[in-house]
Amino acid sequence: MKYKNKIIFTVITISIISSIFIGVFFVTQSKKIVYKNSYARIESVSEKYVADFNSNLKTVELLVKELNQLMVLNLNVNKMYSDKKYLDEFEKFLVPNVQIIAQELSVSHSTYAFFDPNISGPHDVWFADLNNDGEVERQEKFPLSYYDGDVVSKAWYYIPYNTKKAKWSDPYIGTVEADKDILYISYTAPFIVNGKVVAVLGSDYYFNDIKNKISSIKIYNTGNAMLLNKDNKVIVHSTLKIGSDVKSIFKDDYSAFIDSVKLNKSGVFETKDNIFVYNTLVNGWKLVIKVPRVEMFEGINKLIKIAVLIILFSIIIAGFSGYIFSKRIFKPIEKIIFKVKKIEEGNYDDGVDLKFLNMKDEIGSLANSIEKMRIRQKISFEKIRSHNNDLENKVDERTRELIKTNEYLEVSLGQLEEQQAELMMSNDQLESALEAEKNTKLQLAESEKIASLGYLVSGVAHEINTPVGNCITMASYIEKEVSDLVNMLNSSKLKKKHLEDFTTNMNDSAALLSRNLLILKNLINKFKELAVEKIETNNISYNVEEYLNSIVASIKRDEKNTNINFHILCDKDLHIYSDPIKLSQIIKNLIFNSIQHAFPNNEGIISIEVEKEYDSLLIEFSDDGIGMNKEELKNIFTPFYSVNTKFTSSGLGLNVVHNIITGIFHGEIKVESEINLGTSFKIVLKL
Repeated sequence: MKYKNKIIFTVITISIISSIFIGVFFVTQSKKIVYKNSYARIESVSEKYVADFNSNLKTVELLVKELNQLMVLNLNVNKMYSDKKYLDEFEKFLVPNVQIIAQELSVSHSTYAFFDPNISGPHDVWFADLNNDGEVERQEKFPLSYYDGDVVSKAWYYIPYNTKKAKWSDPYIGTVEADKDILYISYTAPFIVNGKVVAVLGSDYYFNDIKNKISSIKIYNTGNAMLLNKDNKVIVHSTLKIGSDVKSIFKDDYSAFIDSVKLNKSGVFETKDNIFVYNTLVNGWKLVIKVPRVEMFEGINKLIKIAVLIILFSIIIAGFSGYIFSKRIFKPIEKIIFKVKKIEEGNYDDGVDLKFLNMKDEIGSLANSIEKMRIRQKISFEKIRSHNNDLENKVDERTRELIKTNEYLEVSLGQLEEQQAELMMSNDQLESALEAEKNTKLQLAESEKIASLGYLVSGVAHEINTPVGNCITMASYIEKEVSDLVNMLNSSKLKKKHLEDFTTNMNDSAALLSRNLLILKNLINKFKELAVEKIETNNISYNVEEYLNSIVASIKRDEKNTNINFHILCDKDLHIYSDPIKLSQIIKNLIFNSIQHAFPNNEGIISIEVEKEYDSLLIEFSDDGIGMNKEELKNIFTPFYSVNTKFTSSGLGLNVVHNIITGIFHGEIKVESEINLGTSFKIVLKL
């Protein structure tokens, strides 16, 4: 496409786009203004009526509260139940007071109190202005049969009576002869004494006032208002009956509308055809004003038609102007373009016509620029040819240098391969050294095990030797005593005193023998605990904090002569899955170790802190006792090692703890201690 045609097309396109943009902007802004003003108008109408209705409804609620306060201050509940005639007297008291309250309510002039007929028969006080002449009169009293009728038609009474909650009723027609043509809404509330409904108090509002006001609301041509109850059923509508569903109004948008009014007390809900503005009354009803979109934007639609005609007229004028403008400009430009093509083909000797160079407008500037470009281009090409020759010479020289560099790199690569081979050899030697070190460590560990076993066997022999020696001695002693007794018996020298001495000696010997055998049994059991790899585990889920408290309580019962305080810090909800017996062995041995070695005065504090971290149980066991020196700390886990001669200790407790932690739980234990600063065990158990 030629530039001339492009300019014409561009001018027309710009005209169309700008016209459309201006038109759309104008229409959009106009719609926003119309929408804003319309919404403000609808909102103002809605708020005005809602404020008016709320004022009346609140007045009705206030009168019921006044009547309730009157009852609270004057009703004698005990007398009401004990004296059958009390309500007759109280009814007389209520009559003038209810009349005054009813007279205050200009919107209905109707207030009442209906007592539960089950107390002492029917009693009610009802004042209302049924003649609408400004004077309230007491209405007929209701017989007992009234309460046995249709419950639905008397919802104003039975709903607060049964639910024990105050409630606004939906519109209903009076249920007695005097008000059968009057449409009410009622606010009724139960009067409750000791959890039981004694009476229903209420006040009526003549609903025709609301109905007529809502029916009179007109927005634009067909915009109207409706009133919905808490269940979004129709109370007032120009075409729908009371209690009708509003699905027919909202159609597919019904669910969205219901969700909107549930979440918000007031707002705007828009559909494709209508705009709904809603506000909530104090009793939960919703005043909804509907405005058809087509009526709201009727004036804007007329403006759109006018704007379309203006745009079409602008396009025609722009097209004609573009054609005239492009014809005058492009004729000299086309001739200059012809010269440019010559330059493009490499003809730098044929310059631009002089008449174009002498023009004083933009075309003259263009012609002079092209001429200068031609001259510069000609000079540049001459320089390029000279520069190309120089570049070829430099490329040849650089190629020779690269060949030399390549030869040097090949030599360096060979040297690098030799160094790599040396490194691989060194790596093999290092791996051999590491393997040798590993074997040495294994041999060392085995040697330590053998040494430990020798120390263990020596300790076992030493510990067992004493009770076994005692048992052998007592056996020899018993054998000698029995032999002496037999000899005295055979020689008829046996006396009662000899037999009594023999019995006493045998009892003492048996007791000593039992004690030494019990020591042997305990030593053997302790020795068996050292073989953790053969100990069976019984894992269960249990509460750690409760289990620790039970262990401490058990030890306190057994160690009554000590004055040691225990501090347990553990999450009350911490549960783990493991063998509780093994945990008990760890904690008990640590506690007994502290009792026997840390507290020479039998006084001190033992702290146990427990927490779970990922799949591990972390335990810090500490005491504030006398602590240990370096030698004792070094041998603390050595079997049969003990520094306290005050207690009969096997010296196996901490060795058992170490074996359970490392062998069964695959964990670790660290100990820190200083003289007079106490001892601390830090334990990690894998769960």
